[in-house]
Amino acid sequence: MTAGLLRLHADKLRIVAREGRLRAGFATSHPSVATSVVPALAGDVHDLDGLRTIGELLADAEQSH
Repeated sequence: MTAGLLRLHADKLRIVAREGRLRAGFATSHPSVATSVVPALAGDVHDLDGLRTIGELLADAEQSH
């Protein structure tokens, strides 16, 4: 069980690193496009409540800069 959890953790770290490289590449290629990072949500965003949550997260991210 411990080995499985460690593999899962390592996979998540690789995903975070890959997404960081993708964001950096995008920012370099498109410097005039504003970007923001928000926490992952537990489920898909498919309704107005979910979009409101994303909006709140984006507003919080903007205020912290």
